[in-house]
Amino acid sequence: MCKYLQRILDVSKDSLMDTSLYPRTLDNNPKIFADTFRLNSDELREFKDFAKRYYDEVDNAKKGIISANLLIPCGKNTPHKNGNKSELVSALFGRHITNDDLANLEKFMLKNKIKGNKSYKGFFEDLSQLKKSYQNGFYHKLNSDEIGDKDIKSILELYPKVIQNISNHNQIFEFKTPLDQNNLNTNINYLSQLGEIIYDEKKSWFFKNLQMSYTRKFNSLWLKNGYLYPFAI
Repeated sequence: MCKYLQRILDVSKDSLMDTSLYPRTLDNNPKIFADTFRLNSDELREFKDFAKRYYDEVDNAKKGIISANLLIPCGKNTPHKNGNKSELVSALFGRHITNDDLANLEKFMLKNKIKGNKSYKGFFEDLSQLKKSYQNGFYHKLNSDEIGDKDIKSILELYPKVIQNISNHNQIFEFKTPLDQNNLNTNINYLSQLGEIIYDEKKSWFFKNLQMSYTRKFNSLWLKNGYLYPFAI
């Protein structure tokens, strides 16, 4: 039942029939959530504590920080990646993104340039190569006060334009705003993951494929009564 709990926690708000059951805003409607799933006060408190830990770790994973407390890389390739690109992008942005949304974005990026002759594919390939080159030191380099690498400088110069163009094309692709230093790591990681999903046919690691372990308490908690129906998953 681990996968069902993860689906509940990862559910997009747009897919819910009742948005008051959106787990990320549980504090806004705790009574409705508890009544729907028949949770007593202790169970609700335990779920809220677990959800906070889970979302904190997922948010860090989006920034490229893997703490491996609740989530660990599964080490397996995503099957038929081309067939589930929209599902992967939906998980990345936390909202329902259709195949048409993604296909139209790909067409937009193919037909347009970022600046001068710089293509979107070229930008994403440069970003991917830099992450491979610097590995664990990439984000430290990105936030360094003195940046000597011209390729890093180019990424920092172009990424706001890439984000603005993608968001202007379709607002469903929502990045973290403002586009400042506080949101730099998150937005760069969003772009990195998006580029890997769209362009990199060999690399298929994605935080959506993280394997979750959790206590038997939550196993029994979500098994009882089987109240999964409010979630369109």
